[in-house]
Amino acid sequence: MFNFHEILDIVIMSLAMGFIFKDVFKKPGHAYDPINYYKKNFNWDDFKFAVMVTAPAVILHEFGHKFTAIAFGATATFNAAYLFLAIGLVMKLLNF
Repeated sequence: MFNFHEILDIVIMSLAMGFIFKDVFKKPGHAYDPINYYKKNFNWDDFKFAVMVTAPAVILHEFGHKFTAIAFGATATFNAAYLFLAIGLVMKLLNF
């Protein structure tokens, strides 16, 4: 049902989406600290939480496309859109 390339694409897409949205979906329980708010340290807790929030939504959505195509008799494989992931990563790194 799934091959190695699909699983690799799922992992890469999940990590990229987590990085893109790590400042939007923050781990609950962080109190606002104005002194440390603007530090540029990479927060692994927020990254892991963003991956846990975004990955199921995107993966289940794309699996819906795949399984619908299979139900209609077509062959379907999951492929990550690397160009758009790269654009999103560049925009994130530029604080766009």
